[in-house]
Amino acid sequence: MFQVLGPIASEPRMVTSQVQQVQVMRDEFTSQQYLIDRLNELSKTIIQYLNKIGLSTVKITEQMSMIQHQWNDMSGRLIEREKNLETASGIVKDFHKSLSELQGKVQLVSDKFDSLEKEEIDEELDKQRPLITDVFSVCEQLCDILSDSASKTEIKYKVTQLEKFYSTLKKKIACEEISSWLKTTETSFSHFGPISADMSKLLKETEEFEALKSELSVHYQEYRNIQQVGEEILSTSEIDKEAIKKQLTTLKKKWKDLNNDVSSKVQSLEDLFQTVLDFEENLRDLQHSIQRLEDKMCSHDALGDVSCDPVLLDRLKILLEEAVAMKMKSISNQIFYRPRKKKSGIRKMYEEISKHDHIPETKNYFEQINTLSRQIARLEEHVNEKEITIATMITRIESFHSMYSDTEKITKSLLKKEETFDATVGDVETIRRNQQKFKEFHSSEVIPLSKQIVEVNKIGQGLIQSATGGVDTTDLEQKLEVLNNSWNNLQESVS
Repeated sequence: MFQVLGPIASEPRMVTSQVQQVQVMRDEFTSQQYLIDRLNELSKTIIQYLNKIGLSTVKITEQMSMIQHQWNDMSGRLIEREKNLETASGIVKDFHKSLSELQGKVQLVSDKFDSLEKEEIDEELDKQRPLITDVFSVCEQLCDILSDSASKTEIKYKVTQLEKFYSTLKKKIACEEISSWLKTTETSFSHFGPISADMSKLLKETEEFEALKSELSVHYQEYRNIQQVGEEILSTSEIDKEAIKKQLTTLKKKWKDLNNDVSSKVQSLEDLFQTVLDFEENLRDLQHSIQRLEDKMCSHDALGDVSCDPVLLDRLKILLEEAVAMKMKSISNQIFYRPRKKKSGIRKMYEEISKHDHIPETKNYFEQINTLSRQIARLEEHVNEKEITIATMITRIESFHSMYSDTEKITKSLLKKEETFDATVGDVETIRRNQQKFKEFHSSEVIPLSKQIVEVNKIGQGLIQSATGGVDTTDLEQKLEVLNNSWNNLQESVS
């Protein structure tokens, strides 16, 4: 039976019906009171009898306690329900009375809207503000009593709708105000000058248009309310609608045009700002890359002519092998690949920036790009020249080392071979054979070696003489001296 009652209703007639249901249930309980009393008497008699014969009374005692508990619980719930319904009944009646009264007064103001002056409408609506406050207060009290979420939502919806109706009338009066604001904003928008590509100016312009866009968003709901009110007026009126219709059409067009222009301008500024930001970042990166390459070239140039520096001979030889394996031209291309790629990307960014109208700063960007292009070209030419110089020098060094090593080995070999010849003693025939062998040795091996010695000295002396001031050639001179001493020893031995 309790499940049939359901939650407390929010309608006066439903609350009255629920009160009647509780009264019926109270009467039903009252009519069954004699049964519970009779049951209690019988249970006491049975318990007394069981006690006399010595049997347990626990079960019957528990059953009677449970029945009595259920009876008391249902009775208490009915009493509490009745009290809650009595409280809710008064609040529900007050709520619906105030709500109906307020709806009637606000509707009356709406009906007389066209015939009243703006000040009179404002005054009439302000008079209803205390009544609206009372309705909200009673609504909160009613929500505290109601347990059903659907009922709470329903009464809140009614109050909210009435509040919206009231607010709509207030905003309807503000139509002229938003029209004036739109006109002022349009004027302000038209006074903005050409877009600048300067970062600080561009950032300032972007912030100004972002603020204007935010202001449009703030006024959007006001604009929508005015449009809705205007459409309601047009749908309910039969005559004199053209003026309002024209006003709404003008307002709608102004809003749409201004909103589109501002949104487009903001997007354009944001895109340009990001492009300029990327452009300047890439420009700095390219400048740093070029500067690093120039620094490397300067440090390399500072080495001077290292062709005869003995400390660097082996190092240059290793570099030669690496250059041959990797192909020096490929290395050069790799060195300049990134700067060229960055320069290409920067030029594309510049073209993108230049698409925007009236940007005086782009000329400066163009000059920077051309300056960087000339720097890259000069640096590349310098590297190519240096590449040829190093390759030539490495070839000379490699040639010297190869010939020096071969000549040194041959000289040592001939010295040992010369020692193997027998002394010129014995019979005449033996002496003649030894002389013939020695003569062949001299003509076939010693004389060709002499030409090679001359060539090694020529290349070595050329390297020594071409060395710039400050380059230590002692090691090279010592090597030539050792080789020449070995040659002189060989000549003395064969003479």
